[in-house]
Formats: sequence, structure tokens, C-alpha cells
Amino acid sequence: NVLIAWQQFGSNAQVNILLQKLNNEGVAIWNVNKIVQYVPSKVENLALDSDNDSNIFLSWTSKDNFSTKKYVFLQKLTPTGEKVWKEPIKVATAHDSLKNFTFTSVSDLKVDKKGNAYFLFGRKDVTTGLVEPFYQVVNSDGKKNWEDGKQIIRDRGMFMLEDYDVDLAVNKKDSTAYITW
Repeated sequence: NVLIAWQQFGSNAQVNILLQKLNNEGVAIWNVNKIVQYVPSKVENLALDSDNDSNIFLSWTSKDNFSTKKYVFLQKLTPTGEKVWKEPIKVATAHDSLKNFTFTSVSDLKVDKKGNAYFLFGRKDVTTGLVEPFYQVVNSDGKKNWEDGKQIIRDRGMFMLEDYDVDLAVNKKDSTAYITW
């Protein structure tokens, strides 16, 4: 099977995030596209993965209903496309404690066999214009390891946005995360 996620622009500039499961012949399995979330602005960086129980994990970047700041969101869905969490988890943002950062985007999402979601994302330092990589883990119950992610490197290894090329791999056997940049 193949999972496809996309955004659809609706009325009042609202955006729907939709999900569909296709069989190997490309035919829709679900009678209706699943509406994962309504968001007030353009969606960026949709990412999908699944765990060993066929639960679906979908992440995206967008503004929430009450802010002009961008967040990384995560929603967990059952194998039939029903939401597990009433509201998506806010994985990270460039909130007030990080005044010198603006949020960039999700670079990678991986899910281990236990349903823990691993994120790799960047924040741009508005002072230097450089992007620094951050890491976050959300467990299968929707609890974050850190309030707003963990910076991977500091001072050394910062890079320009154009050169932003990092990768995340998770060992499915022991849930060890590997990050390269």
C-alpha cells in the first residue's frame, strides 16, 4: 500500500491536510479522503511514516489558529486513517525563549517499531543567517522528550540555509537514532 498526503486550499484561505491510502495498483482504499487537519495557512513539509502496527504518522509545518509563528505538528492515525489524538502535537517552534531564531522546517521524520517519532529540523539564527539543526522525539503516547527540541550542535558546524543537508536514520531494531550533516 501507498500513503499520500497533500494540502487542499478551501474557503476563507483555510487549508485542509488530506490523506489517502492506495493499493499496489494505485486504486484508493478508503472511500473518502481523510481530513487530517484544518489549518489557517499554507502547509509546508508534509512527511509520512508508519510503525510496525501500521499506525500512520504525519507531520507538517504551519501556523496555528492563534499565532503568527510556525510550528512543527504531528498527528498519529490508525491504519484506517482515524485520528488517535484529538489535536495534533506541537513538536517545536521558535518561541519566545529562542528570540534569536526563526523557524525553518522539518527535514526528516522517522518512526521506530514502538511508535516513537523522531524529528530533525532547522532553526535559522536571524543574527547570523545560519541554520542550526535540532532534534525532537515524541513517544507513542504523544509526549515530547524536550519542550522545544534539542540543539544538536552549538557554534561549530553551523551552515548556510542553501547547504542545509542533514539526514536522520533510526535503527528499527534498537531505536538508536543516527544524524549526519
